[in-house]
Amino acid sequence: MRLGYDLTTEQSQRLVMSPVLLQSLRVLAMSAQDLGDYAGEALLANPMLEEVTPFKEGLQEYLREYYSADAPRRGAGSLPHRSYAEEGRYPDPAEQRSGGEQSLAAGLAEQLGMTKVQEPVRSLCRYLIDCLDDSGYLTVTSDEIIALTNGAVTEAQIEEAVALLQSFDPAGVGARSAAECLSLQLARTGRMDSVYSALLEEYLPALSANHIREIAAALGTTAADIQQRADVIRSLSPAPGARYQDSEETVYLLPDVLLEETGDGFRAVINERIVPSLRVSAYYESLMKEDAADAETQKYLKERLEGAVRLLKAIEQRKETIRRIAQCIADHQTAFLRGGAQQMRPLTMQQVAEETGVHVSTVSRTVRGKYMECPAGLLELRSFFSGKLGEDGVSTKSARAVLAGILKEEDRRKPYSDETIAGMMQERGIAISRRTVAKYRGQMGIPGSSKRRRYS
Repeated sequence: MRLGYDLTTEQSQRLVMSPVLLQSLRVLAMSAQDLGDYAGEALLANPMLEEVTPFKEGLQEYLREYYSADAPRRGAGSLPHRSYAEEGRYPDPAEQRSGGEQSLAAGLAEQLGMTKVQEPVRSLCRYLIDCLDDSGYLTVTSDEIIALTNGAVTEAQIEEAVALLQSFDPAGVGARSAAECLSLQLARTGRMDSVYSALLEEYLPALSANHIREIAAALGTTAADIQQRADVIRSLSPAPGARYQDSEETVYLLPDVLLEETGDGFRAVINERIVPSLRVSAYYESLMKEDAADAETQKYLKERLEGAVRLLKAIEQRKETIRRIAQCIADHQTAFLRGGAQQMRPLTMQQVAEETGVHVSTVSRTVRGKYMECPAGLLELRSFFSGKLGEDGVSTKSARAVLAGILKEEDRRKPYSDETIAGMMQERGIAISRRTVAKYRGQMGIPGSSKRRRYS
């Protein structure tokens, strides 16, 4: 047997996280208002970018048009505050965010900017910040990110980015569950131990029901100890991002998608008036081609050109993805959109993903915070989705609506049991079990009959 060192060459294939792909994922998840802000920052930072038409002024004009003559037919959630309409003035959407406390995303991005971390973890962390919900929880899984990037990143890199995000303030941000959120806060204060871990992972429901003695017996400790720990857990915040939400903020919604009626349905069209219209600067591009600048300037301009092209491609891809998904929705919901049906047809994101050839998580990112102008008003794209309930094809959304109607009419001194409600719904043509009634009631935040009972 020969031992020693040899110098050999070897070919291998590996996927590299594309900057275009990362930027496309971020841009796709943005609302129209976020995209406008993002494009404005890019214009300031990149001389190779310029506006085809002034976006800010154009958006102001569109706001004025959209919330004036046609305002009565808009969805209730899209109407502006009365004082603005009466006074004939319309606020700058960017100004609505500039006042008051810094947003959660902005605060996290600022902390990321002050952290030394290599790619692709930095870009992944930036993407994760865009995937937080209002409570500060992550809404994307490692499997979804790996699928979206075609395996260009590893689970280890994603976990490193998640850990980095979870190290930022406020404590608990970036959690994937309530237990993890509370664990992060306990760990930040140095209190986390095996008993707290067991309480959060196994006994949270029992703890919320105040079963102190039972938990103490199961964990081999005293009731006083569990009571003290319960008080600590209750002092933590299950929604660390909630304090960044401004309840007084007026949100001005605008349609990302417009519908054009055709002979056999509707055609979905992107509303170009709320999308920044950018292009590469002809002046700087000619400066590069004519070699009118020195080598260092040429290198700088080349890097900025690549960044500009990435952004333009990301915006175009965002528009096309939204259009395709909106068109698929319109094709399924034609009867509802025409007013011929009171309820939408059952439709799932998985169905749309299969028909449009994208990953289901892409559908989820696309429909969140994007709106379509319909005869019924301004509706968020994700409001068109509802799963089937049983073989009769009734949607879960419709079933919950019927359930809410039944509960609204009940005598609170003699509230209906879940079994009674199931029977009443079956009389209305909705086959549903008592367990499903309890599930939907819980999702709607409605307590059981014993807690709904009133004595006066």
